[in-house]
Amino acid sequence: MELSLRSVLWILAAVCCSYILPAYAQPGAVISSQKIAQQCARVDCSCSSLPKNDWQGACVQQQQNITKQCLAEEGKIADYCRWQGAYAYPAALASKSEKRLKVSSEEQAEAAIKFINSRIWSITQDLNSARSFYQSARFNAHITTLKKLDKQLLSLIAQVPPLLEFYRQEEEDDLLEEQQSQTLGILSQVAEMNQQWLQDPAFNSSKTHKRAFRYHGNLQEYLGRWHESRKQFELAHRHYLLAGDIAKQLQVLTVSKQGKQRFVDYYRNQAASRWSRSADMGLRWGAPVKASGLAAKANKLWSSADKAKPAGLAQASADASALQ
Repeated sequence: MELSLRSVLWILAAVCCSYILPAYAQPGAVISSQKIAQQCARVDCSCSSLPKNDWQGACVQQQQNITKQCLAEEGKIADYCRWQGAYAYPAALASKSEKRLKVSSEEQAEAAIKFINSRIWSITQDLNSARSFYQSARFNAHITTLKKLDKQLLSLIAQVPPLLEFYRQEEEDDLLEEQQSQTLGILSQVAEMNQQWLQDPAFNSSKTHKRAFRYHGNLQEYLGRWHESRKQFELAHRHYLLAGDIAKQLQVLTVSKQGKQRFVDYYRNQAASRWSRSADMGLRWGAPVKASGLAAKANKLWSSADKAKPAGLAQASADASALQ
């Protein structure tokens, strides 16, 4: 279903840009019709992977709307996927798609192990540095280290699943268990440390508290994606839910501090997107009532976002970078 939809959207992009764009393009325009078509064809909300037909239908409609808007605005993507499968684009999630390691041979498995072990070593070093900065109340250095940790963790949860899948296919149960335990161990260690920092009144009064809270929300999302890749849907549901709750609290906090509206909008979209992923996981887990409640909650938040004029994804992406 989704492949055919993407093909149709690609054709639509090429046709529209070939005939419509020249009517208003100025001589020497930087963006070519081909580049516009390529940019708009990147939109992929991964709708077919959703577990309910009505969610798929809403997802497909949104994907079509984003693509049409992209064509009308010369390649500028001005909204996010709402109902979305894993690795959708564009998404208001922290765990955006990353190029994954390919693991289909022993040689590739060895290279993957080397990469992952190096990443875990770096995370451990950064975590130790963060502890030291925190204990000495050097909160600016502490938050800079948390930013590095955030990027390292994102890379880790993107790269480990292909190796685990290889171990599973090769029936290497001991290696599978060892790698799963090692990865979950480091993720849990960071989460535990975050909880200690976030519960400290002295740290809560610091200017860096909000950023640390945001990184903790990202970590909960990474844990949700990790458990989703392991088909541990109850745990994935719980972590995505907590991640969404944190984004919602950040939205409320930004409003109370009279923060920029585009940041408020970004947190709103992120909260709704995380809740929708939690609803997806809840349904797969076998909790349809919880899933329906979260779906309604996400839709309500998205509806409130529709009342404001979108700034466009180019601006939103810049805003997301500014939040780092």
